Amino acid sequence: LLPLALLGVFLAAAAVGIAVLTASVVVYVVVHQQLRGEVDRTLQARVNEIRSASFPISVDENGFLHVPGPGFGVESTFVQAIFSGGKIVAEPDSLALPVSGRDEHAVNSQGGRPYFEDKTVQGTKYRVLTFPGQNIAVQVFRPLTAVDHTLHRITLYLILIAAGGMGVAAALGLLVSRAALTPVRRLTDTAEAVTETRDLSQRIEPTGTGDDELGRLAGSFNTMLGA
Repeated sequence: LLPLALLGVFLAAAAVGIAVLTASVVVYVVVHQQLRGEVDRTLQARVNEIRSASFPISVDENGFLHVPGPGFGVESTFVQAIFSGGKIVAEPDSLALPVSGRDEHAVNSQGGRPYFEDKTVQGTKYRVLTFPGQNIAVQVFRPLTAVDHTLHRITLYLILIAAGGMGVAAALGLLVSRAALTPVRRLTDTAEAVTETRDLSQRIEPTGTGDDELGRLAGSFNTMLGA
């Protein structure tokens, strides 16, 4: 009986685990897409702001990048420009992202399509939107620290929920299995007692209506003992 009960517990926990795991993956993917999509929209808004400005991007006398547009409503975004030869000019108090071969190619690909990519600098991941120009490519980027932190917390919560759900399912499965196997246990105990004592007067008390499989089995066993 114990292996049957454990099998029921395992099946219940496995079923709940699969359901919770599937739901967790769906939740994670949806949240991931929403958070990353919000970052991409923020970068695109900054690019649109720069393109709609009345004066172009320039380099001031101190060698820093002067970017048009106040950037209202666009927080934690940085801008850098890549000129011919791979020269990078960033805004004041802003780090400079490394330049890839694709970025260098974008400098001279006027009319090319903007593209998103992820870059990591000193352990920090950035989301970067690059739009090509004539002899220049402008990159607008934003750190993904907050997004990654949120996704990490969501992952932890989902793991805890999955573990808790499997634990509850295992406990409920054990209770249900024990309750369902009680008539079988009674039948087994009575059969063992008759075998040991040779006392044929013992009977199994019927459970429920007696119309189910276990009830009919108990009735047949009592009839056999009476015969």
